[in-house]
Amino acid sequence: MPELLLPSLLLLDEPFSSLDADLQVTIRNELYDILKKTGTTTVFVTHDREDAKAVADRIVTMRDGAAHDWDSLCTTLPEAETPPEVMHHFSR
Repeated sequence: MPELLLPSLLLLDEPFSSLDADLQVTIRNELYDILKKTGTTTVFVTHDREDAKAVADRIVTMRDGAAHDWDSLCTTLPEAETPPEVMHHFSR
């Protein structure tokens, strides 16, 4: 059986925007499970806060092309578990 290659980074831009509400919930739960099992780093772009909360370990809002209010929205990882390079980048 051939070796399965996994991406090191996955970019998703509004992946659920054209799904009905029930399918959206099902797919985002499945996506969450897959991302956790594979350990794939993902940049998930969305305007839907519920999607972001359901899928993300960290949430950063963008305003005028820059990260805004990031630390009030980093919801699932305590600051002590946030990698130092991320803390440094966003604490400027």
